Amino acid sequence: MKLTYSQNVLRKMLTVHLTHNEQLTEHEQNLAKRICSCTLCEHLWVRRIKRIPTRCPKCARSSWNRPLLESLRAIESNQADLQAKKEKAD
Repeated sequence: MKLTYSQNVLRKMLTVHLTHNEQLTEHEQNLAKRICSCTLCEHLWVRRIKRIPTRCPKCARSSWNRPLLESLRAIESNQADLQAKKEKAD
């Protein structure tokens, strides 16, 4: 996946924020706190509002901030519950 220049800058800033926060200026720290990253399509963006966005602006999925593994586990558990209900009904 090819990242744009701005996405590369955001990714580097987020990495520094998570590992060496003291190296960033106060303005850069505030900016890094507003960086959002979609776990599904790997899109990076800076949110303009204080609250956490409900959807990823690229893929429009509402589960953008949940790890993919958790999403897959939820789907598997729902399928297992449906199968158990079917077997119980039979």
